[in-house]
Amino acid sequence: MTLARVPTVYWDSCVWIGLINQEPEKVESIAGVLAAARRGEVQIVTSSFTLCEVVSRKCDGEKKEITADEDDAFAELLKADFVTVVTADWDAGMKARELYRAFRSQGLKKPQDALHLATAVLESVDVMHTFDDDDFLKLDGKVSRADGIALAIRLPPEPPPPAEVHPDLFNVV
Repeated sequence: MTLARVPTVYWDSCVWIGLINQEPEKVESIAGVLAAARRGEVQIVTSSFTLCEVVSRKCDGEKKEITADEDDAFAELLKADFVTVVTADWDAGMKARELYRAFRSQGLKKPQDALHLATAVLESVDVMHTFDDDDFLKLDGKVSRADGIALAIRLPPEPPPPAEVHPDLFNVV
């Protein structure tokens, strides 16, 4: 018998920043994944580099530092049982260099994004969530995870509609 495994999703910094900023076009899908993680239906994975990178509130354009309260709340969230923080170590750095060189011509523009990608690859996550269509989304299915399977790179999914409530079978009015 094989034990069931909880699906894993990698969140790059843009997802965390979208949550902190409560960006209207992003927060609903982020909150849906976060709620599923809190219920134990999914495990969120991120790099320890995320702690450093999420000191500003914008992924693109003007950068603004997050407040001390937001910073503390973010750090506490990363300590939750449903979040796995993977150390950005030698292997991740070397894999990031390899990926950066291999995919720079296909849009992987920043070494820090290569580090996020390397972590997702080395951890063989089921899917990488991002809002970064310039660097990541175009690489969907083009990068192999450590287990040899193509890495899915997607937007966080829209949450399902609320479940329809059905009357109790034995208490039909």
